[in-house]
Amino acid sequence: MKKFYAVIAMFVLCVSLAACGGGITQADGGFDNPQIKNVLSGSGEKIGERIEYSFKKNDFQSLSYDEIKAFTDGTLSDYQKDGYNYCSIVFDDGTGICFAGCLPVLPMYGSIDGDGVITDTAGYIEDKETYFVLIDDGDKPLSENTEPNGINGI
Repeated sequence: MKKFYAVIAMFVLCVSLAACGGGITQADGGFDNPQIKNVLSGSGEKIGERIEYSFKKNDFQSLSYDEIKAFTDGTLSDYQKDGYNYCSIVFDDGTGICFAGCLPVLPMYGSIDGDGVITDTAGYIEDKETYFVLIDDGDKPLSENTEPNGINGI
């Protein structure tokens, strides 16, 4: 009888964990599980390491200002201290964000390649203290939206 109750308890636990699992995971894309990738020279020699995250763009756009801010102020700082060359957020539509040197200062947004590098810059991301917005080279916002989720203009 004890085995029966143990099996039932495990089943209930598994169902509860599946139902309460919430949040964005690496399977869906997200900040939960970064991938560490090599940075290679033109001759294919390893010259460093970088961090890459994968996101569905709609999922990223649903993140709050505070969630993104915690990433840029905390996690990126740790990556910089650990010596990573750069950090990329790759979206499912072929665009992404690149933080050169793992610095949160004016990250680039645009088309992104397989190395997590922006190949066609659409703009830079600026923190407006309550929301993020895409700006052009002349510091002009590319969106009038001030929504506190995601990055306005991408």
